[in-house]
Amino acid sequence: MNLLKLSLASLSLLTLFSCSKNETTPQTKPNPIKETELHQVKFTVQGFSQTYRPFETKASTKTQTNKSNPIDNIFYVLLDNQNLPIDTFSSKIVDSKSKLDLNLQNGEYTLRAIGYKDQGNVSKGYIKYNDANLGFSSIAFNNIESTEIGDTFILEKKFQVSRDTAFAGLTLKRLNAKLEINIMDKIPASANHIEIATYGVSAAYSFYNDNSPSRITSTNSSLLSTVSTIYSLRGQSNQTISTNILPPDQEWFNFKEVFTPVKINVYDFNGKVILTRDILDVKIKPNTITRLSGNLFENLTKDKSSSFAITVDGNYAKNIITQKF
Repeated sequence: MNLLKLSLASLSLLTLFSCSKNETTPQTKPNPIKETELHQVKFTVQGFSQTYRPFETKASTKTQTNKSNPIDNIFYVLLDNQNLPIDTFSSKIVDSKSKLDLNLQNGEYTLRAIGYKDQGNVSKGYIKYNDANLGFSSIAFNNIESTEIGDTFILEKKFQVSRDTAFAGLTLKRLNAKLEINIMDKIPASANHIEIATYGVSAAYSFYNDNSPSRITSTNSSLLSTVSTIYSLRGQSNQTISTNILPPDQEWFNFKEVFTPVKINVYDFNGKVILTRDILDVKIKPNTITRLSGNLFENLTKDKSSSFAITVDGNYAKNIITQKF
């Protein structure tokens, strides 16, 4: 009996000691963050104004400048850690800035943004885990499919979420190239509109497919046309016609030079072709101006294989790729 009482007393002391130790020992590891906890992530994208000099005549020395906003909207696409699109957001640019606030779980993400000018021909496509793109639609101009590509800028930002975070001062870079046709000779009275066709594309992808998650534009081997009226330029020489191009076969993190044929058709008021010119292997690149310069209308019956002069501008405002024709 005494042995049983002694055992019970010992057990009570052991239990009391054990409880006292647990109550006085400090916790050494913090509680783990729950997977369902959301963190606020803020983005500020800025820097949308540009200065340009109008092209008047070759001998012009005017320093007149104008400021404009080349884009007014941004299409954001959020990718998960497998680089699959999981959500999209649209934002207008106010005071040359765009702000985006997200609430995200812990993890790795990529934010891709496409800035564009809303010209009324822009469409956005999105299928979760499968597709995300921004495209420029065409219109019929005198039975010609004409696709006007607006200024297009992009941004890619990879980031990891574990707490509230803010990213400020993010800047987009220009995706589109510009092709300029500098017509040195006099534009005849019969010329009404001009068609410029290249291997440019009409869509930019935030997610292309599983096999090419980094691709932003597709490859292309068919001509895409833009039509411009030139009847107001009749009788004038040294005039420049320009069109934006989305260069094919580009990646989000790697812009490269590509070569395209340039086909020029000039039409009269009735839509009849009065001149055709083909220029092969013209170099284009994102954020670059390519200028073709030469006599377009000289001797309309002459062999059309003569070459243009080409100039390439790598800074979109200073250096130019030039080529004569």
